[in-house]
Amino acid sequence: DRELSDDLKNAVDCLKRVNRVKEFDALIEDAVEAHGDNWRLLHRSAELLTRHGVPNMGFLVAGDFERGYRRGGGKQVSSSARDRVRALQLLVRTVELMEKDKSASGKEKATTYRLQADIIGQVQMEGAWKLQDLTDIDELPDYDEAGGFGGGRGLFSIPTQFGRGFLMGSDNGAPVDADGRPVFHQMPESWAAAKTDGERWRWCLEMVARSDKGRRSEVDLEWASFLQSQFGVSSASAGPVPVVRDEDADNRDAFAGNGLIPVHKLKDTETMARLATGIRRFDLPEEFNHIAILRKVVKRNDGQKRQALESLVTVRMNRHQYPQAAKVLEDVVEVAAVGNDRDNVQKRIDQIRKNWIQFQNVSVQPAGTEATLDVRYRNGERVSFSARPVKIEALLQATKDYLQSSPARVDYQVTQVENVGMQIIRSNEQKYLGKVAESWNLKLEPPEDHFDALKTVTTPLKTAGAWYVTAKIKGGNEARMVIWIADTAITRKRTEAGTLHYVADAVTGNPVAKADLEFFGWRSERVARTRNYKVLTSRFAERTDEDGICVPATTQLDRTYRWLTIARTAEGRLAYDGFNNVWNPQKIQPFRFNSNRIYSITDRPVYRPGHDVKFRMWVRSPKYTTEDAAHANRSYALQIRNPKGDIVLDRDVRTDRWAGVDGEWTIPADATLGRYSIAIGTRTTVQRQRTVNGEKQTYTEKRLRQIGSGSFKVEEYRKPEYEVVIDAPEKPVMLGEKIQAKVEAKYYFGAPVTEAKVHYKVERTAKDTRWYPIATWDWLYAPGYWWFAPDYEWYPGWQRWGCFGPIPPWRGWRADPPEIIAEGDAEIGPDGKFLI
Repeated sequence: DRELSDDLKNAVDCLKRVNRVKEFDALIEDAVEAHGDNWRLLHRSAELLTRHGVPNMGFLVAGDFERGYRRGGGKQVSSSARDRVRALQLLVRTVELMEKDKSASGKEKATTYRLQADIIGQVQMEGAWKLQDLTDIDELPDYDEAGGFGGGRGLFSIPTQFGRGFLMGSDNGAPVDADGRPVFHQMPESWAAAKTDGERWRWCLEMVARSDKGRRSEVDLEWASFLQSQFGVSSASAGPVPVVRDEDADNRDAFAGNGLIPVHKLKDTETMARLATGIRRFDLPEEFNHIAILRKVVKRNDGQKRQALESLVTVRMNRHQYPQAAKVLEDVVEVAAVGNDRDNVQKRIDQIRKNWIQFQNVSVQPAGTEATLDVRYRNGERVSFSARPVKIEALLQATKDYLQSSPARVDYQVTQVENVGMQIIRSNEQKYLGKVAESWNLKLEPPEDHFDALKTVTTPLKTAGAWYVTAKIKGGNEARMVIWIADTAITRKRTEAGTLHYVADAVTGNPVAKADLEFFGWRSERVARTRNYKVLTSRFAERTDEDGICVPATTQLDRTYRWLTIARTAEGRLAYDGFNNVWNPQKIQPFRFNSNRIYSITDRPVYRPGHDVKFRMWVRSPKYTTEDAAHANRSYALQIRNPKGDIVLDRDVRTDRWAGVDGEWTIPADATLGRYSIAIGTRTTVQRQRTVNGEKQTYTEKRLRQIGSGSFKVEEYRKPEYEVVIDAPEKPVMLGEKIQAKVEAKYYFGAPVTEAKVHYKVERTAKDTRWYPIATWDWLYAPGYWWFAPDYEWYPGWQRWGCFGPIPPWRGWRADPPEIIAEGDAEIGPDGKFLI
C-alpha cells in the first residue's frame, strides 16, 4: 500500500519532467478508480492536487479542461477551487478507510488530518471571514476565470511569533455576527457536525493532536496564532511606542491627546481588536484567548516552548506591557542556547530594564541665545552633559590637504564635511575636538513601567560654531551628537550670470559685506590603463560686495568640479557650504514669435449651389508691442479648393493698407457639396521626377506655400415635411429584460405619415464608466488625475479583473464599433406608428 502511493507520486513527477501535466487529472482519477479502497493512495492523490507544484491553471478546449500551458489559445481558467473540493472529497473517504485500518499509525493519521486542516483552512488566504462558509463537497464547482498563468501553489500553516497570524487575510477586521459580536469558531463533535469551515478546521487540528500526542503544542501554537491575528491588539493599530513629555508636569499620560490607545492597561482576559464594525474592547473566553493558550504550551515544556515564549513576548510588546515582557524574556534566557543566542536575549532584557538615553534630531540654532536640544530617555534619573568645541578650520584644512594629496581612491566619507559629527564619532577623531568648555547635570523623572520620556534641555551654549555634546545617563549608556550654532549663513542661487552666493547674518538675514570667500573644488579622473584615479583640485578667492553677494566667473567655477565655499570675516565669522555641484545656465534669449497668421471671415457659414460667397482675409504677424504693417500692399496668391481638393479658383491678389484681401466667388450650380477652403500664400516651384517610357524625367511644378486658410460649407438644403420620433425606455434596462421602442412619423401639420416603409436597426454600444475617489484637484484635472499606473492589457486575463486608469482628454476614447442586435424593414401602420 505504501509503495503504491509512492508510485503515483513518481508518475506525476515524470509527467512534470516531460511537460505532460495535461494528463495529470486523468492519471489521478484512474488511480482513484482502480484503488479506491487504498486510503494511502487517496491521501497521496489529495496531496498531489494541492501541494505538489502542479499548475492550477489551464484552458478549456471544446468544453474539456486541459491543465497547464498550451499553444493555440482557448479560454484560460483556474482549477484552484475545484482541486480544493476534490481533495476534500478524497480526504473524507481517506479518513473513513483509515479509521478502520488497524495498521494505520498515529503519525499517519495526524499527517492526514494535518493535510485536511490545511486544505479546509486555505480560504483564510482570501480573508478569515471565509471560514464562516460551509464548503459543499458533494458537488465539484465549475472552473473559475483566471487572471494570468501561474505555477502551482503550496499550502502553509506555520505559527509565527509576530503580531498577526500565519494567514493574515484582510485588514478589514475580524468578522462579527448579526448582533455585532466577534465570531468564535466552536469545536464540533465531528466533521459532519461542523456548521462552518472554521469549525471543520478546528476539528481537523484537534484530530491531529489526538492522533499524535507530540503535536499538541504545534496545534495549540497554530490556533493561538490565528486568534492573535484576529483578536490581538496589533489589529487595532495601537500606534508606536508611547512617549511622555517631561514638560507637562500636570499630565504625564503618554496617551493623552495623541491618538494612542492605552493597551497596556488591558487585562490578560480581555483585548482591544479591530472588528468588522470597528475597534472594540471585549473579554476573551479562555478557549479563544491566545495568551492563555500560549501559557499552556509553555507549561508543557516541550520543543515548542521557545516559540510560545517568543509569541508571548510579542504579545506583551504589542500591548506596551514592558515589565511583563521582560519577565517572559527571562524565561527565554533559560531555554536559549549558550553563546550569542543567550547574549542577544539578555540584550533585549537590558533594552527594557536598563537606563538609556539618546539625542533627538536638532536643527541649526541661532547664535546669541541658549541652544536647546531634545533627549529621549528610559528609566534613568540623572544625566550629565558636556560640550566641547569642534575645530572646524582644522577639519576643513585636513580635508583639503587630503584631496590635494591626490589619493588613488577617494574616501568619500572624508569629503562629507557637512557630516562632522559622523566623522568624529566613527573615526574617533579627538584631534578635532577642543577642551571641555561647558558641563552640567540634570535630574530626570522617568515614567513607570519602562515607558520612554522626552525632555527639552536648555544648554549654556551661545557661541557660534560646532559643539560636540555628550550625555551620560547614570547607570546607563552615553549618547553623542554635534549641535551647530550659527551666526553666518551661505545660500546659493543659479542665475543667468552664474551661481550667486549670498552671505548673511544667520539671525537677522542682513547681508555680510566684504566677507572673504574661499572656493575649493575637486574632481577625479581615471588614470589610463589602471584602476586608479587622480584627483584634480582648484581654488580661488573672492569677496562679497556691500549687499553680501558674490557671483564668481563661470570660467573659475568649473561645473565639472565639486566646490566647497568658506566664508570668513575679520570679526571672526565662519561659515561653509559644500561640497556641491554647480550649474552655469545659458543666457536667456528674448522670446521671438515670427509666425504669420491668417484671419478669415465669410458673410455666412453655409451656402447653396449658385450663391455668392463674399469673404475677407487678413495677413498678420502676432506682435503686440508695435504696429505691424509688414504685410500691407503686398502680392499673394489666393486659392479656393472643393472637398475633393480640386482648385476651383486661383488668382493673384494684393493686400490693402490693413494687410487685408476682399473677394467674391459664385458657386456653380453643379458644385460638389461639402467643406471648401480659402488659402492665401506665396507661389513657389518644386522639381519633381517622373518616369516616361522607362526614363526618368525632371519637371517643374507650381505650388502654393500657404500662410493660412479659412473655410465655408456648401450644402443642398430642403425643408423637411415630416419628423420621426422614437419612444425608447427612459430608465436603464437590466440584462435579459424585454423592451419595446415605438416609432412614430407625422407631418409637421399634425397628420400621421401613412403608406411608408420603415427601415430599423437596433445597435448596442459598449459604455465605459470609471469611478475614482474624490481628490483635491478634480475640478482642474478631472477625476483620477492622480492615477499613474499603466494598463497591463498585455497580461492574460487582466482585462477581466484589472482596474483601468483614466483616459486623458487629449487621447480620446475610441469605443468598439456598435453591435447590431436587430435590423429589418416593415410597413408603417395607418396611424403612422410602428412597434419594435
